[in-house]
Amino acid sequence: TWVPDYRLAPEHPFPAAIDDCLAAYRALRRVYPAERIVVGGDSAGGALAIALALQLREGGEALPAALLLLSPVTDPTGSGESHQSRADADPMIHRRWMEQAVEWYRLPDDAMVHRPLELDLRGLPPMIVQVGNDEVLRDDSIRLAAHATRCGVPCRLELYRERWHVFQLSPGRMESARLATEALARFAREAVGLWEQVCVGASVLWERAWWERACSRFFSAVCLPMPSASPLHWKKTVLSADPCGSDRCRWPCSDGTHGDLVRPDAQPQRKKPVPASRYRETLP
Repeated sequence: TWVPDYRLAPEHPFPAAIDDCLAAYRALRRVYPAERIVVGGDSAGGALAIALALQLREGGEALPAALLLLSPVTDPTGSGESHQSRADADPMIHRRWMEQAVEWYRLPDDAMVHRPLELDLRGLPPMIVQVGNDEVLRDDSIRLAAHATRCGVPCRLELYRERWHVFQLSPGRMESARLATEALARFAREAVGLWEQVCVGASVLWERAWWERACSRFFSAVCLPMPSASPLHWKKTVLSADPCGSDRCRWPCSDGTHGDLVRPDAQPQRKKPVPASRYRETLP
């Protein structure tokens, strides 16, 4: 896992952060092929992950295998309904803080890489978007997932009930955070082809214990999975049936699957599949 030490506003406004992320990605590309790199970030880091992918696409450079986006900022104007309706529910972030951060970043009007909802996202890599239902940035994620799907980008949306901004920081304390980080790990492994799935009423996942620990450090980071030739031993665990149904999700993905909405209190079962309906949650 590689974490870029990018410059921060207000001392270093736009485009310092995205320039540093580009430099870090190009440095990784000198050692690893793009299809073995997964880029992830939370909040402002999620915005940078999307901006990085857009910059690479515009420059004709190789794109990473996937994007892991945790409550990304996709609308710097803060026009989403949740910026008002969730103002008192989110203990982690305040609308005024958001406005101050955007002001410090000094984002010019023509910096479209930070306005993905206004761009054609066609050609971006598959993405997973996680967000809490009680957070101010909820609608930024929901609108991104809907827009990405319309643009033909494979996108998985996970909405966690009664969770706040970047709740994934506590995988050792909350079951929902652990499930979320495990979902990130599975998505990343699938994107780079490092795992196998055998469907016999349940998903057989090959997972490494260190990966879950690494996932908790995805935030504002460039994540690089280990090579498939790693000497580390893999463990075989039966977790659950595929949680995604065909008629309950609001935005079908372009690949024919559906963006899952995962229940935060769903318990993964060892040795015994869990009915898919337990993992399903409808949007309010």
